[in-house]
Amino acid sequence: MNQNDYYYVSVGEKSYFYTLNYSYMDSQYRKVGDEQKVVETKVRKHTFLRNLSHDFSEAMTKAQEWHKGLTSEIPLVLLDSPHAMSAREQGLLEQRLAAIKAGYLPVGKYANQHVSSVEKSYIHWVVLNIYDPDLADDSQNLMAQICYNYADEQGWIEEWVKNGQDTYFDPDYEDFANNIINGDIFLVGQYRNESIQDFGFTQKGKIKVSVLNYLQWFAKQKTYVDEVVDRFSLPLELMEDGKEYYILRSEHFTNVKSGKPQDYDLTVLMVRHFLASKGFTHPLYRFKWTNRILPLKHALALSTCE
Repeated sequence: MNQNDYYYVSVGEKSYFYTLNYSYMDSQYRKVGDEQKVVETKVRKHTFLRNLSHDFSEAMTKAQEWHKGLTSEIPLVLLDSPHAMSAREQGLLEQRLAAIKAGYLPVGKYANQHVSSVEKSYIHWVVLNIYDPDLADDSQNLMAQICYNYADEQGWIEEWVKNGQDTYFDPDYEDFANNIINGDIFLVGQYRNESIQDFGFTQKGKIKVSVLNYLQWFAKQKTYVDEVVDRFSLPLELMEDGKEYYILRSEHFTNVKSGKPQDYDLTVLMVRHFLASKGFTHPLYRFKWTNRILPLKHALALSTCE
């Protein structure tokens, strides 16, 4: 967590919906100069977390309660005053709120049906694929708002967000991944679930030639981790054991639906570590996983709808 990270409340210009958002500093790496020195640049990013309310006071209270429940050191920035609306905007908002409260879907697969009669999986799909808190102009956006509000009233939004968050951020994942790549168990391939120690050595303690050839071939395979190293221009970092490692962080895997490397990637890294321990030249890796509140759409994409 960067000391410049913060949660904040904002309001959509069209929907007049107070929303909770997360602002954080992210790292971008690039190579400069003849020596291709790696330079880190900090970039501020913003993500939408969830709706709060159309009412200013209620929105501020909800934001404070949500933040209190986090027991987080990341500060919360509230708005000082409500967003000013013209009489026309106020009238349009009242009409919209009445339609949302009525709960009849104006368009889509279940047009003219009450939202309570709609399949839960469809509501999940609408919130994930259509809902946008900053849009309020047409019938499709109204339909999506009705679905969001109903899901929120039923507690489904919190359920889906928690499901996705738990899937993405396993508190034990850092230790799990580091133990895997520092061990000798294959997660995939012809030796799946087997230990190199059990099948790879002769009675005299030497690595079998056929096994060594396989390990060297396997270690050269390209993985998503190699893409991460290239895309972020990750430098090798000196660790406390005097060795240099590529440090793999949770934010490096945001493009992966699961938010984590696959078993294949972990197995390749394991083989590279194993060969490095035997004197062969291969890079070393270390996982450092930090929790981060997921944007709503990312959490929904990871959640299951039952």
